[in-house]
Amino acid sequence: MSATEPRESTSGMNDDAMAEHREPEEEIAALRAEIEALNDKLLRVRADTDNYRKRLERTTEDLVRDAKRRLFLDLLHLADDLERALAAPHDDGRALAEGVDLTLTRLRDVLAGYGVRRMDSGGAFDPNLHEAVATAATGDVPDGHILDEVSRGYLWGDMVLRAARVRVAVTPDD
Repeated sequence: MSATEPRESTSGMNDDAMAEHREPEEEIAALRAEIEALNDKLLRVRADTDNYRKRLERTTEDLVRDAKRRLFLDLLHLADDLERALAAPHDDGRALAEGVDLTLTRLRDVLAGYGVRRMDSGGAFDPNLHEAVATAATGDVPDGHILDEVSRGYLWGDMVLRAARVRVAVTPDD
């Protein structure tokens, strides 16, 4: 080998080969940096999601607590009304009956304010709305229709809060 001939590096590669060799290393370094950035982003998204979930739980707990508080305050007003009715003089019982009637009216108003309403229990028996507690044979009312109500049923919005307890007509056995 003469002094004028190009020399190869000691590793056996020329400059072009070294450049090609470095490009994959740089690409690997770039990919590693991208992976690290994506991992950091993933950790931030997970933390944000966890914080959102916790904030949602706190908000829900606050709303439930506030709703219960309002209900309890309304019930305490009703208890006050009943205590006043019992404390009033009752010479003939009419004053007590009037006090209880006023309290019942107020209770119905409180329930209506919360979306609770009395259910109509006339007509045909519906197991989604009624609970049959007894049957009676009669020719006056069609089979499977409600004779009378043992206790009122209530709806809360479209949901049955408490089914009406009813007696249901059946056809007599003759």
